[in-house]
Amino acid sequence: MSLQISANCQAILLLTAPLMVGKNGTRAELLKQSEYSDLTRFLVQEGFQPSDLLHPQSPALRQAENLFGPGRLTRLVGRGFQLAQALDYWSARSIWVVSRADAQYPKRIKSRLKHDAPPIMYGCGDSDLVDNGGLAVVGSRDADDEMLSYAQRAGERAASAGRGLISGGAKGVDSAAMDGAETLGGIVCNVMAEGLAQAAISRRFRDGLQERRTLLISPYDPSAGFNVGHAIARNKFIFALADVGLVVNSDLERGGTWAGAIEQLRKLHFVPLYIRSSGKRSAGLDALLREGALPWPEPEDGEALEALFADRSNDSHAAAAAADQGHLDFKIAAGAPSRVSDAVLDAARQVSLLEEPPSDPEALKEGASVPSTATTKSTLVQARSGPPVGLKQEMFATFERLIRQVLHAPKKAAQIADELDLNQMQTRDWLDRLVAKGVIEKKKSDATYRLAA
Repeated sequence: MSLQISANCQAILLLTAPLMVGKNGTRAELLKQSEYSDLTRFLVQEGFQPSDLLHPQSPALRQAENLFGPGRLTRLVGRGFQLAQALDYWSARSIWVVSRADAQYPKRIKSRLKHDAPPIMYGCGDSDLVDNGGLAVVGSRDADDEMLSYAQRAGERAASAGRGLISGGAKGVDSAAMDGAETLGGIVCNVMAEGLAQAAISRRFRDGLQERRTLLISPYDPSAGFNVGHAIARNKFIFALADVGLVVNSDLERGGTWAGAIEQLRKLHFVPLYIRSSGKRSAGLDALLREGALPWPEPEDGEALEALFADRSNDSHAAAAAADQGHLDFKIAAGAPSRVSDAVLDAARQVSLLEEPPSDPEALKEGASVPSTATTKSTLVQARSGPPVGLKQEMFATFERLIRQVLHAPKKAAQIADELDLNQMQTRDWLDRLVAKGVIEKKKSDATYRLAA
């Protein structure tokens, strides 16, 4: 079953998310965070919703185009086929997605980051845990056994106090703290900078996800790989979801832990930030202390740790109330979430007409047997005649029609995926189904596909 999302969420995904674009495909010029914030202000001022942009001839889209380059928004909302693929991919991994325009968006992130809150948040696990709060524990990847044991004890203390443990899941201190909380059956929120799609099906988190005590969450595409900027930026989300922060170790003036802690102390002030106060000294921690960090009181048990949270409970409730009252970008539309709407597919049809025909002379050798790019992309989203069918069946049937045109010569799966601008994993799955149907054949010697004789 495909993932169900709101129409506003569909629009925001189309405008800001990569949507599993293949490695060799052309990435759309997505809206940056600042650009999306500009668009949000325009829509709110004019009384529009993001979903109003899904209609190719809508006043909202025509007016919003003036904020950006000609046709840019039209091309972005025309990625309906890619969106359908992405939703299927995420659904198969139990990944959920919410937009800043949805009531389910994390309240702490919205209230604390306001218009800097990411347009989209992805997650896997019980979404009710996202605003549970708790202790944020961060530190370096390169940590010795003493630091790892310290982090693990911090996680255990959080679990024994009945508080959540929020961390980044990276090797070293983050993972050790999470292990400590998980050992005692505590609630763990793993704020990920990369690899959510892989983590969602990993044995590492299986039990916690099934028992509804582990939450994986990320502001980045579930298929995103490692990115230094993402790893550094993740820390503000960790602290935004927490009530209290603890830095176990940090390098001096370098690394993500240092950058995230300094950002909290000098600018964001989301939580009281503590540093480890026992064990060997650290130049990085000493510098954070001078910047205003507090020495960790080294609570011996969960009851002692709970005292640190007592003064934060009112602040947490106020943050949730502020998110409900003052920082929603749009009024939440009533009604159930939907699959990819007809408006999205209409937009995809519209943008297909803007595509230029291929300039590759090789593509013209076979004459009319090779469709232009515009014809190909238009065919991808045109509905079949006859009774309506499910979206998955419609996409597969369209793919089968295209294959009969594309395979004018033997091609490998990667070539086909690149030519049709599709995800390679999905392409291989559909090719295998066509082989089983006898429509095409696969030559084992060179892994190429050709039409069946």
